[in-house]
Amino acid sequence: MKILYPEYCQRFSCLAGACPDSCCEAWEICIDPDTVSFYRSVPGRLGERLRSALSVDEDGDAYFPLVKGKCPFLNPDRLCDVHAALGEAATSAVCRQYPYFIEEYEGFTERCPSLSCPAAAALIFSEPLNADVYPVPPETEDGLLDLLIAGRAAALQTAAECYFAESAARIRAMAEDLQEIADGFDPSDIVYDFDAVVSSSVYAETTTEDQAAFLALRHRYLRFLLSDAEILTEEWRVLLERTVDPPFHKMREADFSGKEPPPDAVKRALRYFLYRYFLKPVNDGDILLWTAFILQSVAACTEISRRTGVGFETVARRYSKEIEHDPENIDRLLDFLAEQL
Repeated sequence: MKILYPEYCQRFSCLAGACPDSCCEAWEICIDPDTVSFYRSVPGRLGERLRSALSVDEDGDAYFPLVKGKCPFLNPDRLCDVHAALGEAATSAVCRQYPYFIEEYEGFTERCPSLSCPAAAALIFSEPLNADVYPVPPETEDGLLDLLIAGRAAALQTAAECYFAESAARIRAMAEDLQEIADGFDPSDIVYDFDAVVSSSVYAETTTEDQAAFLALRHRYLRFLLSDAEILTEEWRVLLERTVDPPFHKMREADFSGKEPPPDAVKRALRYFLYRYFLKPVNDGDILLWTAFILQSVAACTEISRRTGVGFETVARRYSKEIEHDPENIDRLLDFLAEQL
């Protein structure tokens, strides 16, 4: 099985105790069954602590409940007591895997570090905007997957070369084409001009109504994040409230001119979300839906940063921590977008 990953993964290094936003905070740590069995055999004081801390949720899954918002094994030096005493192999599978998302497809596996990790985010937001950063998987025997792989490559190039508004228009137009192909034909029989997505003016054309609809959806998406998605941290709730609260919006609108997030940071965030999610429709065929999720994720982070004054990179990291690591939140957002579309 070929394992693919962004070029910057080669330079990733955990910040450990120096991390400003530890993965041992805010999240309850899930413990896989093999690790639970091991913890039941650990002798001494540490073994007693491990067994005392273990809890089981209503679904029968083991986890460590947080203590004052932190994993009970995060010590005053902001390091893991389990890792320090027994080594990395003794930590839970979720701890060993983080910050990587791992996706398995036909013939290859992709590993992508999460934007929620400060060390990974620093690499993501400094990546060269070129074609060498995100690898292109080999050809497969799945026509839809091959179509999505080619579409993602075109979308990544578009995101690197165009500002977000134009990128969004071009990528949406391509997604509409690809959805029609996937719905009506055998994708393996289709020859699609992916070069046109980046170069042709046709793909950049949007009407005033299209632009208004995208902005209106962004506002509804932000409200949904506040009202219906699960919220992990109070800091995130405050950011959403400051963004969507009507009086705040009305009173401060004039103050936002010239405070747009750095364009290159937005480009890099879009490339990250494209790489993470554009192949997902191979499982359900919903190309337009996943494209909407990608674009609205970036649009939401842009608007939160613009309206609150919090740096775009910080907002994007918080969005990732709140949304990307909660499958139920992603399902909620996809259901919401399906209704809107």
